[in-house]
Amino acid sequence: MVKVRSICEKYRKYEGNNKLEMNCEIVTLKPLLLKISEKFMAKSPKPVTFKFDLVAESIYADAEYIEEVFCNM
Repeated sequence: MVKVRSICEKYRKYEGNNKLEMNCEIVTLKPLLLKISEKFMAKSPKPVTFKFDLVAESIYADAEYIEEVFCNM
């Protein structure tokens, strides 16, 4: 988690010039992944199931960007 934290700190609060601004916090994974899976199940014309085998309960990340990352996987 230390490495991820340092990456978030590095990119936090750049102002102007269209640079990435990350607001890192502890993000609980299970509710986030359930929200994403519900989106995909609602959009899919066929039945879809998801199985999560989480090693960690939470991560240190920007909640908005990490949701986008998971959606793109």
